[in-house]
Amino acid sequence: PSYGPYTDFVLPANSYITVTLTVYDSGKQLNTPYFGSVVGTVDGMASYDGVAKSSLQPTEVEHTFTLHSLPTSTQDALFVNVPLPLNTDAEMKAYNADPTKLPVGHKVTFSFLTKGAGNYVWNCEYPCGDSTYQNFGAVMGQLGYMSGKVTVVNG
Repeated sequence: PSYGPYTDFVLPANSYITVTLTVYDSGKQLNTPYFGSVVGTVDGMASYDGVAKSSLQPTEVEHTFTLHSLPTSTQDALFVNVPLPLNTDAEMKAYNADPTKLPVGHKVTFSFLTKGAGNYVWNCEYPCGDSTYQNFGAVMGQLGYMSGKVTVVNG
C-alpha cells in the first residue's frame, strides 16, 4: 500500500484546500474507532462516492488521511482526519481475478482550512503494516508510503 504519486505537499497559508483521493485497498478493522470519524474538515464531513458522511464504521476503513502537528507556540495547530473506505471482498476478488485492471475504487473528497505558515506531517492511522509495532511496521514506518509532509507557506 502507498499514497502517490506525491507524499509531500506545499500549501498556501489561510486557504481553503480541497483534497480528492481515489482509494483501492481492502481492510480489516481500526485499532481505535476514533480514526473512523471525520475531524477537522470544513463541515465535519467527507464525500464518499458523492455521499456526505461524518464517519465510517471501524470495519469499513482501509486507511486514513491524518494531518497533524506537534503543539508549539510558533505555529498554528492543524488536525484533519478522514477515514478512507475499504473495497469489499467482492471488489477485491474481481481485481485479483485480473490484476491488470485496477478495482474501480472509491472517490473521497474533503476540504479544510489552513491557517498560518507551519510544518506538518500526515500519515495513515490504519494498522496495515507488518506485525511489528502493532501492525504499524514495514510500509507504515517508511516515509513516502503511508506518510508525508505538508508545508504551509505565506503567499
